[in-house]
Amino acid sequence: MWQTVAKRVLAGPTRSHRRSYEHRACRQAAPESALIFTFDANQVPLPTSDPALLEILKRHADHLLAKLPPSDDFIARVRQLIAQELTGGDPSADHLATRLGMSSRTLRRRLEERGTGHKALLDEIRRELAMRHLGEERLEIGEVAFLLGYSEASAFHRAFKRWTGSTPVDYREHGV
Repeated sequence: MWQTVAKRVLAGPTRSHRRSYEHRACRQAAPESALIFTFDANQVPLPTSDPALLEILKRHADHLLAKLPPSDDFIARVRQLIAQELTGGDPSADHLATRLGMSSRTLRRRLEERGTGHKALLDEIRRELAMRHLGEERLEIGEVAFLLGYSEASAFHRAFKRWTGSTPVDYREHGV
């Protein structure tokens, strides 16, 4: 039997869910809530459905999906490994290739096939994380530099200036 699962990522069922599904077991403090329907429940027609609106929404969704860049699990995996290795690890291409179970040349070739490279991804991730970390007032700029894998704050300052045209202090104070 096929099942469809509708999940709500919160810390448990709401009061209205408990009221609506009193005859079903509700666990408190579960990591997420789920309502499980049999496949047949998906076949019940909705009395308030609007076929014209559905067509408009489908076209809009198709338009938005067409504008998205193609999904690439390999690039996502490399980005994830770089982010994991930044603080105290080794985000070098050689180390990442070893973690991915391939040679450095294969990693370079596969990234080039996708129109990017290790240095570009590393720079991109550092830039994204820098913006996020600088938004947290509790972190000193030296700590941000360390979290991004820089051995010295001055190297982080130069990179940030290259990325944004402003210093980390200016960015934090003025959002420039």
